[in-house]
Amino acid sequence: MPATEQTWWNLKILHVAFAIAAVVLLVATVMMLVADHDRPWKQYARGFRELETWSAEARVAQQDLSDYRLQGSELELALAESRRSPLDPAIADEFVALASSHESDKEAAGFLAQDIAALVELRDRVDALGEGDPARKELADRRFALRGDLLERMRDIAKRARFREDNLAGALKLRKAELDKTRADYELAVSDERAASRQAELLAMADSKRERVAAATLAFQEGNTYRKLLDSLIGRVTSAEDTAAKAVADHRTRLGLLQKTLADRRSNLGKTTLELPVLDAFNSPLRVEQVWLPQMTLNNNFREVARFDRCITCHRGMDKSLPGAPQDPAYPAAETVRLSLATPDAAAARALIEASRANGLDSDNDALQAVYGLRLAERGVFDANAPTVNVVLPAPPVAYDETPEPTAAAAMAGLMPGDVIAEVSGLRLTAPSMAVAALLDTPAWGTPLAITIRRGVPQPYATHPRLDLFVSDSSPHPMKDFGCTICHQGQGSSTSFKWASHSPDSPKVAHEWHSEYGWFNNHHWILPMLPNRFEQSSCLKCHHQVVDLEPSEKFPEPPAEKLVEGYQLVRQYGCYGCHEINGWAGPDKRIGPDLRLSPNYHEVAAALADDPGVAALGDDLVRWVREVRTSPDGREARGRLREAILQDASAGEESKLLPRSHELAALLKDAETPGTFPKVGPSLRHLTAKVGFDWLYSWLRNPQDFRPTTKMPRFFELWGHLEGKGLEESKRYEPLEIRSLIHYLAEASQPFEYVEPFAGITAAVDPVRGKKVFQVRGCLACHQHGDFPEATSTHGPELSRIGAKLASQPLGRDWLYSWLREPARYHSKTNMPNVLLEPERLADGSLSDPAADATAYLMQSTEDWKPDSIPAESLNDEERAALDELALIYLKERFPTVRAKAVLATGLTAEQGTLRGDEAMLVGLDGPARDSLLLTYVGKKTIAKLACYSCHDIPGFEEAKPVGAALADWGRKESSRIAFEQVSQLVTHQLSEAHGHGHGSQAHESASEHEAGAAGPHPAGTESPFPADLAYVTQGDEGHFDLNSLDPDTGYFVEKLLGHEREGFLWQKLRAPRSYDYKKAENKSYNERYRMPQFPFDDKQREAVMTFVLGLVAEPPAPQFVHTPEPREQSRLDGLVVAEQFNCGGCHALEMDRWDVAFRPGALGEFSESPDYPFLSPHFTPQQVAASLTADTEGRRHASLVGTQVLDPETGLPQLVDEDGVPMEADDEESVPHRPFTLWRDALVDGQPRPIGGPNLIVPEQVVQAGRHYPGRGGDLARLLYPVVIADEKEINPNVKPEEAWGWLPPPLIGEGKKVQSAWLHKFLLNPRTIRPAAVLRMPHFNWSADQAGKMVNYFAAVDGTDYPYVYDARLDEGSVAAKEQAHPGHLEGALRIVTNNNYCVKCHLLGDYAPPGNPKALAPQLERSHERLQPGYVHDWIANPKRFLPYTGMPVNVPFGAPVSQDLYAGTSEQQLDALTDLLMHFDLFAKRNLSLEAFLESPAEGDPTAQQPRIPPAPPAEAARVAEPAATDAAGLGSPARSATIE
Repeated sequence: MPATEQTWWNLKILHVAFAIAAVVLLVATVMMLVADHDRPWKQYARGFRELETWSAEARVAQQDLSDYRLQGSELELALAESRRSPLDPAIADEFVALASSHESDKEAAGFLAQDIAALVELRDRVDALGEGDPARKELADRRFALRGDLLERMRDIAKRARFREDNLAGALKLRKAELDKTRADYELAVSDERAASRQAELLAMADSKRERVAAATLAFQEGNTYRKLLDSLIGRVTSAEDTAAKAVADHRTRLGLLQKTLADRRSNLGKTTLELPVLDAFNSPLRVEQVWLPQMTLNNNFREVARFDRCITCHRGMDKSLPGAPQDPAYPAAETVRLSLATPDAAAARALIEASRANGLDSDNDALQAVYGLRLAERGVFDANAPTVNVVLPAPPVAYDETPEPTAAAAMAGLMPGDVIAEVSGLRLTAPSMAVAALLDTPAWGTPLAITIRRGVPQPYATHPRLDLFVSDSSPHPMKDFGCTICHQGQGSSTSFKWASHSPDSPKVAHEWHSEYGWFNNHHWILPMLPNRFEQSSCLKCHHQVVDLEPSEKFPEPPAEKLVEGYQLVRQYGCYGCHEINGWAGPDKRIGPDLRLSPNYHEVAAALADDPGVAALGDDLVRWVREVRTSPDGREARGRLREAILQDASAGEESKLLPRSHELAALLKDAETPGTFPKVGPSLRHLTAKVGFDWLYSWLRNPQDFRPTTKMPRFFELWGHLEGKGLEESKRYEPLEIRSLIHYLAEASQPFEYVEPFAGITAAVDPVRGKKVFQVRGCLACHQHGDFPEATSTHGPELSRIGAKLASQPLGRDWLYSWLREPARYHSKTNMPNVLLEPERLADGSLSDPAADATAYLMQSTEDWKPDSIPAESLNDEERAALDELALIYLKERFPTVRAKAVLATGLTAEQGTLRGDEAMLVGLDGPARDSLLLTYVGKKTIAKLACYSCHDIPGFEEAKPVGAALADWGRKESSRIAFEQVSQLVTHQLSEAHGHGHGSQAHESASEHEAGAAGPHPAGTESPFPADLAYVTQGDEGHFDLNSLDPDTGYFVEKLLGHEREGFLWQKLRAPRSYDYKKAENKSYNERYRMPQFPFDDKQREAVMTFVLGLVAEPPAPQFVHTPEPREQSRLDGLVVAEQFNCGGCHALEMDRWDVAFRPGALGEFSESPDYPFLSPHFTPQQVAASLTADTEGRRHASLVGTQVLDPETGLPQLVDEDGVPMEADDEESVPHRPFTLWRDALVDGQPRPIGGPNLIVPEQVVQAGRHYPGRGGDLARLLYPVVIADEKEINPNVKPEEAWGWLPPPLIGEGKKVQSAWLHKFLLNPRTIRPAAVLRMPHFNWSADQAGKMVNYFAAVDGTDYPYVYDARLDEGSVAAKEQAHPGHLEGALRIVTNNNYCVKCHLLGDYAPPGNPKALAPQLERSHERLQPGYVHDWIANPKRFLPYTGMPVNVPFGAPVSQDLYAGTSEQQLDALTDLLMHFDLFAKRNLSLEAFLESPAEGDPTAQQPRIPPAPPAEAARVAEPAATDAAGLGSPARSATIE
């Protein structure tokens, strides 16, 4: 077929179509590139570059001021002067002598000597001429030139020495190579079995080469030493010149580096070109920044993939810090700050302004600099017209009592470069010219100006606020290792705001984000970014112990305050009792925090003790049961008990124990990974011995009615969500459930053996005395009481109404007395310690019982509270019918309906009583005990339903399991698996009704009707409605509202609830747990309803608990990222858990407060040094001293003060004093207030050490308020009782010294690890005894296990940096004392003469059977057992200066440094006497065996004997051993002696 040009489509049309398509493609491509050019992250990158450029310009401007140039000129002048300064002839002569000693440099040394002589001659001639003589300058110039020639000649000699040294080094290397070759030839000859003569020849050659190497080495060493000596002498000659030259170089370099940084950051033609549209798509300087984390994986569709975070693409300033301050953010987040700017007087201001404007190109800025020390930038950072500060002159460190220069005003006010001046004296500023006018033209001179500034930068430019913790390379979480999303979550790979899954903190913020960024709630991403309110939740991924997130020495600022609060609330309220939080996925795999109940071995043992067959099996079994029940360490007994029970069970019909006892045997075996937390509620095993029916009924109905501050949740009358049938059922059944619960507890209650009162008590019981016992014997460390409003501890229950509670039981008083005497008798696992209330001898000689007095006082504590609306104990017909209905509900769960009704009617027969389960108790239901049996049955079922056993020890529930949802991974629970039910409708109706916008339906009226009655006052009530003043805006229909109009917190949670998200569910669950039955109860049986009780959380506590629960995800990262403390840190954390459980900090200070203060030089007083032993001197590095002398831009120096504020002895509040340390009167308005501080750690102030035990620091109140305070840990009771014990003692001794009162209170445990021996401390914690006779309260006996006591021992060792277990000290070895005795005869005897001299130790200390006379408050610890308790090093240093370890001690320095005690007592230096006293106390038992009596040392001396001894006093009766009769009137004068409170702590 012939070819043709005809085509199917018309080519012209095709050309047109292709042209149009090409144009469309081109347009689309251009649009794509333009869109890419305008992507938000690029805009942020450009904005951040502008910010960096502006900051660099500000730093250059700050540096390149006239002051900087003047400083440069001064440094150059100083350099020139140093170069013209005369050389030291002595050093020059030393150089000449050294050079002359070397043959090669003799000639040069001769010429050098001539130059030195000529230079000395010129120096003398110049000095002889007057200042104005023309010849002087000529001679000085000749001297300067000759000085330079001389130095050049010296350097030339050193260079030639270096050349010769290099040659010698080369020769040495060659000789070593020759030796190596010869040795190799010898070894080859040996391996080739060459002739012996050849081997001998080679060996001889090697020896020869080795000698040559030795000679070359010696020559090189001589040359090296010679050259170094020459360089050293030259350095000494030019040291001043070198220092000045370095200062000039550093000065020039500083500005040069800043200018280079500015040039690098500033945009230029090349950067601008590459950032143009289209071009920037290829090689733009603006790039996506990302952190690649291959080990920090992310689960993506069932597969672990590497995480890569691009967050810093927008947040480019996230890790930027200030130059030289790696933990200070370079760009803090935006905030508004109000400052006070000082102004000079009018005359000075006008003079400064006129002078500045007369001779300056930038007259306004020059005037601002002259008057205030600031300059304004030509343009602002984000607003070009904003009056922005770019230069603030640093304030010089002016002394505290001097007036600073005007140029320091801005710095001292706290202004910083980058601050935008928004207002001056209320005038809003919008331009720099307005700022100039407000600051220079219109102010009231001499009066400070109130200015408002905007500081910081907006997001996404801000730096992370905690560079000490996150992001920075010096933090524990550097960005390069951790990235961002492991903590914040979100879509880290996104570079767009709306796709990054940011989470707003309120609906208002969400609305703003949507309008500005197109944000939306991305439900498809399962890991949305955590909002700010919950950002701490992610800490639980790696910090499984949680307590490691509490403030510490390294991180005093709380790392995760809200999270830790939530954890503590979960612990205190016992949430883990119902909701197990298992932190283990296996014996060796930790996945999160572990909060589970510890094994209830003691409950099992208590149940077994009620089995009559136990006694039949012998005394051993009885003993094992008792040990398991009462001893914290009964593992061996538990194992034997379990074996015995199993053996009895295998006996079949001959077994003596009940079947239930056999079932309980399984609970006695060891758990693989046991829980460690106790039940938080009291034991109910002996309940009837404690309280009666009326109080119990009122308490169970509403615990907050009796005790508003209780942690006990509310179970009943939570009806705000119910209506109709559901409401009627609750009203009908709940009273019966309360009664049945009480009845079961009463029936199951085991007998309790009350503690018998002390015999021989002669004093009548006195409630007034009991109140004092309650106040000073430690009760206020844990409990509150209305009589003592200053006590605020919530560790134990509030006791203002305790008498009304116990009055409900006839023997309630006996129970309280027993509880005070022996708490563990009632509850073996109680945290309540035995406070050891033993009989006390009163002033009139009678013997009182403190426990009986305290009981009488507490029984009077009722606040007139009485239970109301309590039903009769017997049932009426209606109640019986309701009880039958309740029982039938439970029976139907076990039997078919017909069978259940039959059982209810007639009960079970005796043969059927063997049926397993609770129904077995229904035998005899057709008899007279029907009501009792049904109440018992329903009561046990009710306890099981409400899980009361989760917090309480209840007989019959030893094997019960947690009933709530496990929370170990609840933070990742899918919303689709959460039953939101109809709760959102209830919440919206509540919002409507709270503001009168309800629909008015019966349902809403019903809910509203019961809300107030059931709820009570929020938060103590139940399902608290929204407050009536909550912002509310209707949107047309009554049932709808605008979330943006709600307060931010409520709006956020309601939005989450409406969106069916976890946060909303949890919020409502904690707020009104049973509200999820709204509109559901009608279709549920009574027992199918939700049963979680209402906890009395306030809004802050609720959010803290949510923060903790949302962090439970059971998704730890790779092991290397999980926080694994070092052994010492782990010991600290373990001890911290024990200390918090038993509230050790309630009495004792475990950590002292810390204040970081900034002050002007001299503000904290002058340093006064006192002589002390060198080994006690504070040690600080040169770097620390230099930092202490360095002033910041405000002219202030910095110091960290660790210690306590001195308290007012009358009020117990921090004391205010004047500049001289004299306490201020309340109406004193003239004196400048100061606060005295007692240091507990050596401090550096103004470059000088301020040691512990020195004079109190007097710190201006203004400095204290402006500083940062980091609260310590513990010591609350000691501070609380401080004014109390002083007031009590003043009744006996009006001259008491307030500081001595600290010795009568629980001592701080600072340094305990360095103080006592570990073995002794472990024993003491398990069985404490009296140490300090003067103390008003003893260390109580806690029911600790040996493991818990061991953790506390290791805790003290860990925090004090000592070795543990305690390392044996050689000074405890008897052989060391024997050697000293041999070297110094009478070593220990001489020490004992010092100890027993009435001017020293025995003036206050107990020693053996000797007790000093006088006031009991003056008695100090027994010295006889010091060797068991104290570490030798501590005793030695304590005797040297006690106040270095206990600042408040009254014990004086008995052996001052360089001033030993009388040589008649011990012949030797003060150091030798210290050693002797230490050896005696550490070996007192050994010495006492040799000298069984102290009569020789304590017998009456001859009159006038300089070594007079105190007469021996017969021992006191055992009960009075630590107490001495009241002092006579003649003794009062001596009570103020500094030694009277002496103590070896």
